[in-house]
Amino acid sequence: MKHFVTYSTLAMVLALAACSDTTEPTTPEVTETTEAAAETPIEPATAAADAFAYGDEVYVSDFWAGEYPNGLAVVDSGVVLQARTQMHVDAQQDVSCPLAQNANYHTWNFERAEADDVRFRSVVQKTQISMTADHTIEAHYDGAEVADKLNLSAGDALSYLSYIGEGFILVDYDGREYVLNEAELTGVAEFEQAGSPPQQWVYVKCADEAATHGWLLYTEALEHAGITESPIAGYGVVFDLDHEEMENARIP
Repeated sequence: MKHFVTYSTLAMVLALAACSDTTEPTTPEVTETTEAAAETPIEPATAAADAFAYGDEVYVSDFWAGEYPNGLAVVDSGVVLQARTQMHVDAQQDVSCPLAQNANYHTWNFERAEADDVRFRSVVQKTQISMTADHTIEAHYDGAEVADKLNLSAGDALSYLSYIGEGFILVDYDGREYVLNEAELTGVAEFEQAGSPPQQWVYVKCADEAATHGWLLYTEALEHAGITESPIAGYGVVFDLDHEEMENARIP
């Protein structure tokens, strides 16, 4: 089972959906890594590797969803958070992680992501979409620029994996992951309600001599003094807080 959707698919679909914006978001090539102690060499990995502690009832994606995704910014000096070596809410917060003032952890802050090997993960409870009528829908599969025609029948079941943005969702159907427009299922499908909201995790490099890495849970980190939601310079444009383009930054 795949636990990730390709960046090329997301970038292409969202760019088409947001074509009215004057500045389109870009999507970086991200080198993903396994969790490691500061002294341990970092090895390539996928979202699936980060999801080893989770069962099949959840989906782990390598992005934070939304037209304007969440983020975390460090506005004060001397901020120290308790991070986790393991990306799981039940794991011990075993990493004392000082964070650099002005650091802005956002999926659009590509400079910070590349410099610090920042990773974003979402843990989403899978739910079922049940077709109530026959319907043909356009859906993008495996990075294809041209949408496939997905012929669905009443009684078919799709697995809702994640919201993406601009009304697009990620689903699993017959063992394949597709990006499609949720609105096209209106009146022809029933959606199971999720029991809990997605967990959003960010893998950060701590500002200590050892350059320790650890996982932060968004909702926990946001409660800490000196941490705020990420401001942005524009749609798809985010830098650290002390960057010149962030002078008129705003929080969406």
